Amino acid sequence: MKTSMPSPIYRLPPFKVDKIMLATAETIDWGLKLLGVPPLWKETQGEGIKVGVLDTGIALEHPDLRPAILEARDFTRSPSAAYDAQGHGTHVSGIIAARRNAHGIVGVAPEAKIIMA
Repeated sequence: MKTSMPSPIYRLPPFKVDKIMLATAETIDWGLKLLGVPPLWKETQGEGIKVGVLDTGIALEHPDLRPAILEARDFTRSPSAAYDAQGHGTHVSGIIAARRNAHGIVGVAPEAKIIMA
């Protein structure tokens, strides 16, 4: 295929992992701190907000998400609960509304509700 733009191939040198960082409150919340979210929680944590997520489904029994799930449907297979075989919808929902419960991450709006389809 001809193109006016060169298509270089990048090769990364081999590297060795010397340490693995364990997940702590400091490492889990780094993205929220980077976005400046914690100071905003003084005003709101998503109370009364409903967020619609159109994705692969949601893990209905996930401890960080269970209290946040208002409704979950699977319109591709049957009008039943939206089982998440791939995990992407659960991940996205966690970023949005995972509860601060000492089980894992916390979402941007931990008091918001999720409607998954």
